[in-house]
Amino acid sequence: MPLTITILTSVAELIIQTGQPEHGLELLHIAHAYPAGNHETHRQAAKIIARYQNQSPGRGNSSARRTANLEEVVKEVLAELTALPVDPRKEPANPRDDGAVEKSLAGLVTVTGKQALVDPLTNREIEILRCMNDGLSNQSIAGQLFISLGTVKWYTSQIYAKLQVSSRTQAVAKAREMGIL
Repeated sequence: MPLTITILTSVAELIIQTGQPEHGLELLHIAHAYPAGNHETHRQAAKIIARYQNQSPGRGNSSARRTANLEEVVKEVLAELTALPVDPRKEPANPRDDGAVEKSLAGLVTVTGKQALVDPLTNREIEILRCMNDGLSNQSIAGQLFISLGTVKWYTSQIYAKLQVSSRTQAVAKAREMGIL
């Protein structure tokens, strides 16, 4: 989640710079208020909001701030970014490649099935998720993978955060739904 908030903050600043200040500020307010963001990202979002509002008093105080779910906000922003017109002054790398923007965004979001992961699971996390799917306990996973119990617990918490779940059952179900397992 912190990575998602950091990316959203950067995209919001870009949107402000491209002439859509109200929309950019709306995204910045979401990023600033979202509890999963880290302190530095919240500080950066507040700094950009203050800078813009100082440059243009009275603008960007929209009361229409969305309280949408972060996953929906990310999907909307990705859709907007993929719909951006190409700068006619620049020659596209491959004018026949209709998926150029989507491919350039692949580093930010890994889309698997119907869901998107902003911070994709590592190979080790997938390996641990498979062990969880097989019904192994943390202790058994540690023994099978030759790692400490604390390391298994750390990986488990990373998996839960990336999948936005709070239990093994939910993690396994969501991984299956996404086609990871």
